[in-house]
Amino acid sequence: MFALKLAFLSLQKNRQTTFPYLLSCVFSVMLMVILVAIARNESLSQLRGGSELKLILGFGCGVMTLFCAIFLFYTNSFIMKQRKKELGLYTILGLKKRHIAAILTMEMLLIAMISLGGGIIAGTVFGRLLFALLMWLLQVPAPLLFVMDGSTLILTSLIFLGIFGLNLIANWIQVFRMNPIDLLHCTQAAEKEPKAKRLLAFLGGLCLMSGYAISLTIQSPLEAFIWFFLAVLLVIVGTHALFSAGSIFVLKQLRKNERFYYTPKHFTAVSGMLARMKQNAAGLANICILSTCVIILLATTLSLYAGMEDNLRTRFPRDLLADSLNVTDKEAQLLSSAVKTLLEEPQITFQNVEAYRYFSLVVSADSKSLWYDPSAELSNQRLLMLMPLEEYNRLSKQQKTLAEDEILLWDADGLVQNAKLSVLKETFQVKEQLTSFPIDESQGLGQLFKTTVVVLQDESLIRQRITQTLAEPRDLSWTFKADVDGGWQAQKAAAVLLKEKLAEVGLADSVAIQWAAEARSSFYALYGGLLFIGLFLGMLFLLATVLIIYYKQISEGIEDAGRFAIMTQVGMGVKEVKQTIHTQILLVFFLPLVVAAVHVLFAYPIMTKLLAILNMGNHRLFAFATGVVLILFGILYGLVYSLTSRVYLRIVSAKN
Repeated sequence: MFALKLAFLSLQKNRQTTFPYLLSCVFSVMLMVILVAIARNESLSQLRGGSELKLILGFGCGVMTLFCAIFLFYTNSFIMKQRKKELGLYTILGLKKRHIAAILTMEMLLIAMISLGGGIIAGTVFGRLLFALLMWLLQVPAPLLFVMDGSTLILTSLIFLGIFGLNLIANWIQVFRMNPIDLLHCTQAAEKEPKAKRLLAFLGGLCLMSGYAISLTIQSPLEAFIWFFLAVLLVIVGTHALFSAGSIFVLKQLRKNERFYYTPKHFTAVSGMLARMKQNAAGLANICILSTCVIILLATTLSLYAGMEDNLRTRFPRDLLADSLNVTDKEAQLLSSAVKTLLEEPQITFQNVEAYRYFSLVVSADSKSLWYDPSAELSNQRLLMLMPLEEYNRLSKQQKTLAEDEILLWDADGLVQNAKLSVLKETFQVKEQLTSFPIDESQGLGQLFKTTVVVLQDESLIRQRITQTLAEPRDLSWTFKADVDGGWQAQKAAAVLLKEKLAEVGLADSVAIQWAAEARSSFYALYGGLLFIGLFLGMLFLLATVLIIYYKQISEGIEDAGRFAIMTQVGMGVKEVKQTIHTQILLVFFLPLVVAAVHVLFAYPIMTKLLAILNMGNHRLFAFATGVVLILFGILYGLVYSLTSRVYLRIVSAKN
């Protein structure tokens, strides 16, 4: 009971730090219990795309668990740092370390009980609202039932009990490793002059520039996916290094400039910022990284959801698609006859009909040759489409002719252009460099690779190139595309009817049929789920950012209280001192936002490549979403700074 009473009194006494921590714990538990409940909701499996949605939500649960563990560990460490003097006083009063450990244990139990109780209650209250938001994002006409069962509560409780348990162990370790004198005087230890670690600053700048270079030079979406995580790691390492070493190096260079430094305004500002950077570099770097995460995450998920219809049209250039690989001439004739009878059906109106044969292969390329190399780097690969002249003439409604050693060439970006071109190890004369092509091949693999189309005299030449390249006999592919008037029901009827026509010629099992309206539900499940997870993680990242800023204002206030008194004693006016300290705080706390904006700017190129994998080709929409989120986050950041700075001013004023 004694330990419990002391624990309760300690939480009350330190409410300035423990109350925000408790609120963040309750909020984290609320978000987690809602997300776990939704991810475990079996009724989601009834939806089209429900399995993909549950997979996304499950991944979101894992990310939130990891982040909550890191975030709560960080804030707990800050609180323990502020309480070391109090814990040292306990030992002077006769308490042994095991008694202090018991007090900390009771405190953590109280925090766990309040957090889990409050979070579960809040999750139950707001869970239905957030589940209704998810159903709205998915455009589900009849909302499903939100269920908060016992297994969800147990799983969430176990997750956070594990996190609180790890924090408690860390607190025990700190207590048993330090002696009473260290605990009493840790906040009064003299600060040493921070050293300008030039090597660390150089390596940090190198890491940051390398991360930026990856983003700016990557051309292929698949290559962007492979290199993205390395770029993120480099930027994180570079950010921490530059905040901890680079900032100190710059400030010391300013101090060496005597004409600049030895003025009242610059002297106090530079010396104050120099002391702040040594203590707060890690926190400022974390704020910067979290701010970048919030902006990119929200901008990405919002633009994906807002551009849903554009993304769907990118994936499905026509309402109805049918594809078949390795189609013989006889099968091609049967497919053509099935399509012909389909188009004659009076109850369905088709538009923009395309049906053609081709062969596609991912190859390497330069201006003079196209060759097959599976081991080549992704940056050097593109999609090669081989088409017979007969198909091209029919699609383009022209009557071009070619000799056996001649080709027509169309290239998406102008890389492949030469009078003679080696195509899969055989040289052809380029009779004409086409300026346009009758079909749009920017969808599908064309989203991931630049496309080059080569038109040859006949199908036999294509088969020769394929057989010699792949060392196995392969035939051409067949594709049918068409728009269908009448919406969802008409598209479904057209797909069913096409299946029947193909069954009549015995090819129903060899043709893959897709229609855009059916895929719309899967798209909403994917992009709606991503936006939902983005909002959850965005709120959690934002909470972490706000809490770190709040705690930094407290630590700044405690440190500046002494500096404030010293500066007034040496002759500076109270107004001048307040203005100087306010300027330092303003510069230090808004520096992470500025650096985050730079990170977002350099991340834009690689993010556009990654979005191409998700069929997002509207770069203007993504740029607009990024700009709006950046502006709104900047306003919110300023508001948070304004509110938390009042805590700082109260601490400084109270101690002087």
